Amino acid sequence: SGTVCDAQFSDHSAEAVCQKMGFHGARAWRSGQLFEDQQISREVLLGSLECGNTNWSECILNTTSSSCSHASDVLLKCYNFWLISSDGSSIRDESEGLLLYKDGTVCDDKFTDLSAHAVCREMGYHGALGWRSGVEHQQDYRSITMNEVECSGDDWNSCNFNRENNKCWKTENILLTCELPTPRDGGWSDYGEWSVCSANCGGGTQTRTRSCSEPAPRYGGAECQGGQVEARDCSPYPCGDFVVIDAAGNTKDDLRTQGLLLYSGGTVCDDSFSDKSANAICRKLGYAAAKHWRSGMDWGGVQANKPIKLNDIVCTSNGEWDSCQFSTNHDCAHNEDVFLTCQDFVLVSESGLLVTSHQAEGLPFSDHSAEAVCQKMGFHGARAWRSGQLFEDQQISREVLLGSLECGNNNWSECILNTTSSSCSHASDVLLKCYNFWL
Repeated sequence: SGTVCDAQFSDHSAEAVCQKMGFHGARAWRSGQLFEDQQISREVLLGSLECGNTNWSECILNTTSSSCSHASDVLLKCYNFWLISSDGSSIRDESEGLLLYKDGTVCDDKFTDLSAHAVCREMGYHGALGWRSGVEHQQDYRSITMNEVECSGDDWNSCNFNRENNKCWKTENILLTCELPTPRDGGWSDYGEWSVCSANCGGGTQTRTRSCSEPAPRYGGAECQGGQVEARDCSPYPCGDFVVIDAAGNTKDDLRTQGLLLYSGGTVCDDSFSDKSANAICRKLGYAAAKHWRSGMDWGGVQANKPIKLNDIVCTSNGEWDSCQFSTNHDCAHNEDVFLTCQDFVLVSESGLLVTSHQAEGLPFSDHSAEAVCQKMGFHGARAWRSGQLFEDQQISREVLLGSLECGNNNWSECILNTTSSSCSHASDVLLKCYNFWL
């Protein structure tokens, strides 16, 4: 016995040789010296094998001496599985077909998805798209030639099978659909979740990734275009100071609506937190006082990704941050995070000094101004107002922040605020009384 040179060897030659050896056809061929010991111990006996079709009897064999080296030896893989359609013709696309082995059918005993993949790959496909058993093709005259195809992997070398004792019915014949190895371009998956920000405050970066897996490229298909990783800035909150953020994590410019209180980019725990704590923080943030505060975990994702930075904020003065003490240690959970709402105006007492974050004092203050301010604070209206220095300690500890507050009617949005420096003394501070009862 000897080897065959690849001169004039073709796909027709491969098919003709495999069929000559009793196989159904050729899966693949190439030339080379893969089996070195087996090859060098043999002569090159066929200098060429030329076949114009797959009929062996019409092939031309050159048995004269050859100048071919063993590097030109033909390496050939044949197969005995194939698929036929309901009319008995061979299938080479992704249509379902009756699985044949040496012109007989295959029984479904012990057949699994791994068996299906292994058989499809043995026939040169990428793998199996699906399989089932049944009687829907030309099966009556065919015997069952294989049974109990049991595979531990998706390669035929991992399979065991039985070609005897085939106690099967025709209804157990395998109908198989295989997947062609056609090129497929890759597609991006959705982005994953954003990573934790690289910093809690002062500005950081977070990233999220996607993969070229929906679908993955194969058989020469194009790779996904664009980047796998996306980055964005995060945690722009100041270090060592308070901010209030909204549900999206953005810093709020207007604290007159509720937001989550942060310190150095982390949340604030409600242990020991009080109205005095809330007032001091609102004052520190440029507002007159706190309107409302509470604790909870309304914004789970925003809160859960942040550390808890402050706890036990205790203030001895009702509005001065310098009077407050706090701890950076805690045993808190995020359902104790503080939510805060501040306000521009506040009455120091039920009938008393009007304080504003916008810099408050008097002329041309009017009845319209009084009504607008009381309604702005959530009251029904103004009962009375005057100017004076009735609350001396409260007044001298504050600046005059509004040089004037002029309202042509009771609509706050149409009032004119003068926030420039004022020459007014505290004797001109506005004292206002609002009410909530009316008939």
